[in-house]
Amino acid sequence: MILPAAALAGAVAVGGCGSSGPSREEFAKRADALCMQADRHAPQTAPRTAKEAVRYTRQQIDSRAALDAKLRKLAVPSSEKSDFAAFNADTARMIGLLKQQNAAARNSDESGYDRLQLRFTTTAEQREKTAIELGLGVCGRGVTGRK
Repeated sequence: MILPAAALAGAVAVGGCGSSGPSREEFAKRADALCMQADRHAPQTAPRTAKEAVRYTRQQIDSRAALDAKLRKLAVPSSEKSDFAAFNADTARMIGLLKQQNAAARNSDESGYDRLQLRFTTTAEQREKTAIELGLGVCGRGVTGRK
């Protein structure tokens, strides 16, 4: 009788020592799969006219918001929650900047659109650093920076 009780105690101890959430690698794999899927449907050609910029920014807003919602539903390892919160905050800032760019494009405000693009790029570069910290190979990574 001592052996089964000891075995049960060992099983409980091992079961209770599990990590909270998925591994870092599993989280990155799931996130990158969602991002790859979203990339297939993302607008590929940069706009050349105000009319194109209105359509382009609307598509960007819609696709980025949909992806953001899916990513936020992922289970995140406890060790990565702070970095993922920063990644999500930068994503929200980028979506906000796209909304402002959309308004600038509707008003044919080329210089305003360009200023916002610079802010967008700066935020995207910061988010890419966080993506690297998270172990992401696709999400938040520029096309040239992907592994």
